[in-house]
Amino acid sequence: MTTCKLEGVDEVNGIVRIADIDTYDGTGIVDLKSHFPVCDRVEEFRVPAWVSDWSEWMPEEGLGL
Repeated sequence: MTTCKLEGVDEVNGIVRIADIDTYDGTGIVDLKSHFPVCDRVEEFRVPAWVSDWSEWMPEEGLGL
């Protein structure tokens, strides 16, 4: 599960464009959900050691990959 930015939807061709997701271009999307910060909060969480040195937030401009 990844939170990502919806950049566009082509309803005619069934294409959804998203940014900054950890997958390959052209990979199918199984499900999309809206993000509501008031409902989607996680009060207690654990950050795995292997990602503890990552940035806290994704930059607005993305990672440029």
